[in-house]
Amino acid sequence: MLLVYLTADHALPAALDVLHDHCAVLEHQNRDERTTHALELMHQFQAHLLLYHVQQKQPYKPIAIRERLEESIRLYPNNSLFLSVYTEIFRHQSRIDESVRRTIRWTMLVKPEKTTITGWMIAAAYEIDRFEAQAGSTAENVRAVFQRALKSVSSPVANAPELWMLLFSFEQAVLERLLQRNDAVGLRHARKEIAKHLERWKEVFLNGLRCLPGSKIWVLAGLAAFDRGVEDRFGWTLQDLKRVYNVLHERELRVRTEGVEDLVDDQIEARSRDPARSLL
Repeated sequence: MLLVYLTADHALPAALDVLHDHCAVLEHQNRDERTTHALELMHQFQAHLLLYHVQQKQPYKPIAIRERLEESIRLYPNNSLFLSVYTEIFRHQSRIDESVRRTIRWTMLVKPEKTTITGWMIAAAYEIDRFEAQAGSTAENVRAVFQRALKSVSSPVANAPELWMLLFSFEQAVLERLLQRNDAVGLRHARKEIAKHLERWKEVFLNGLRCLPGSKIWVLAGLAAFDRGVEDRFGWTLQDLKRVYNVLHERELRVRTEGVEDLVDDQIEARSRDPARSLL
C-alpha cells in the first residue's frame, strides 16, 4: 500500500483501495484473535497515512477521509488513535464540525462502561476547546461529559486523577473568566453568580477527594487553589474546612490538626471585622 501511495498518480485513493482489498481478504478468514488484531493494525496504518497526507497539504476529499475514520472508530471505539486523528484533521473545519462531535459522542455513549480514559480525555478536551472558542459548546455541555465519565455508577474511570484534574482546571478557568468579565463593572452586581461558581469549584475538589483520597497531587491542587488566607474571599471558610475533614474521616484517613484552632480564631476575627465577607 505504501508503494502504491508513493508511485500512483492519484496517491491516496489508490492506496486506500489496496488497503480495502487487504482488509476484505482478512474479513473472509476465520475471525480469531490474530485476524482481529491484524485488521486493527491495518486500520491504524490507514489512520497514520490519512493524517500524513493531510499534514503534507495534499489534495483530498474531506468526506472520504471522514467516512474511513468513522468506520475505524465504529469498529474499534476504544482505540484512541482513530479518535485522535479524527479530531486532529477536522477540529478546525466548522462545516463538518458537528460530524466530529456526533462521532465522539456516539463513541462515548455506545458502551461508556468500556470507554478508556484516553477516549474520555479526548471527548472532554474537544468539548472544552469548542467552549473556549465559542464554537457552539457551553459550560453545561462540558460538565455533561465529565458527569458521564466520573459519576456514572459503572464508569471504570471514576478514579482517574487526569480527568478530575481536567475538570478542576476547567471550573477554575470558568470562574476566572467570570471575574475578568465583571471586573470592569465591579463585582457587586455579580456576587451571587461568582459565589455559585466558587461553590461549584470547591464541590469538584471535595468530590474528587472522595474518589482520590490517596492522591497527593489532588490534595496539593486544592491547597494551592484555596489556601489563600482568611482575608481572601476565595480561600477556605470554616464550613469548607469542616467538609474537607468530614470527607477525610469518611475515607478513614488521619488528619493532623495542629494550628487549626488558631486558624478558626483568625476566621472568626476576620468575619467580625467584615460581616459582608460571608456573602461570598
